[in-house]
Amino acid sequence: MGYISTLGFGEFSCGRDCACNACRSGTTNLAEVYEEDDQPEPPQPPRRKQSRRSANLEGFFEEPPLAKPRISLLPGQLRMPPLETIYGFAPGQARLTPEQAQRIGPLAQYIAGMLGSNPAPLSIRLVGYIDENEWDGQLGAQRAAAVQLELGRAIAALNPGLAARIQFTPTSCGFSTGGRRVEVLLWVGPSAPPAAPCSFPLPSPAEVARRMVPMRPETPEERVNRILRTLPPPPLPRRSFNQMFWQRVDQNLNSAMGRLGVPESLRGPLRDGAHAAIERGAEAIFDQVLNAVSLTGAAREAVSAIVRAAMETPVR
Repeated sequence: MGYISTLGFGEFSCGRDCACNACRSGTTNLAEVYEEDDQPEPPQPPRRKQSRRSANLEGFFEEPPLAKPRISLLPGQLRMPPLETIYGFAPGQARLTPEQAQRIGPLAQYIAGMLGSNPAPLSIRLVGYIDENEWDGQLGAQRAAAVQLELGRAIAALNPGLAARIQFTPTSCGFSTGGRRVEVLLWVGPSAPPAAPCSFPLPSPAEVARRMVPMRPETPEERVNRILRTLPPPPLPRRSFNQMFWQRVDQNLNSAMGRLGVPESLRGPLRDGAHAAIERGAEAIFDQVLNAVSLTGAAREAVSAIVRAAMETPVR
């Protein structure tokens, strides 16, 4: 192997300490020089075809990023968008229809199946909305509470232990262009659930117009009807009421109201309120109806006694 001599410029020799005949004689000679042949460059891996999205992002992604999973079960992760949205509320009402109850059943099964064995705390926020024609700002919260009751009851039927660990948070966001609905949001983890999608309920155009233009006060009949429209759904049926039972209740009520001079205009709403209270086993509902019609004294005591007796009557 030849080396560049340190004794001169451009001369080739075997090196300063070489003991060969040519070096001892002082004759400069060319030693054999081995030069490595040019090797072909290793083949480059084929470049992956760059997608249109990666070209727009100047090569940050070789292919589009994966879509977000539909549900996040990691601790402290909010499920976005909502896990489920319940549509189909009647205008001005918060009670659930049979079709809405059918949608809540599979939702409860999904939650119980996915999180039944997960020990992490679980929070469910329910956000209710109203549409542009509804003026009652409480409807959103009442709709959220109705979905909470039905969903909690369905989960408890599947997994009572899971239902006891769930923290339900009904919320109202008021008016939304998306219409009358309730959004169901999941929050898994020990931290507190996130704030509601809105900082305060947004009034609807109808509600704003109602505030600007003085409206006449509600009549007692209108107040009773409003209370009955916004009642939560009844609990699981514990008793079956036949037609004969309701006839006996109405006869007792009519007799008492006629004897005590209750106005004819109030008798129908009072009967409706009594039916709702008896079906739900909640005397407080009938108290709200009595307050709405301003019924006091002996008449109030008489009809309240009839409702209490009907609640305690064993029927099948």
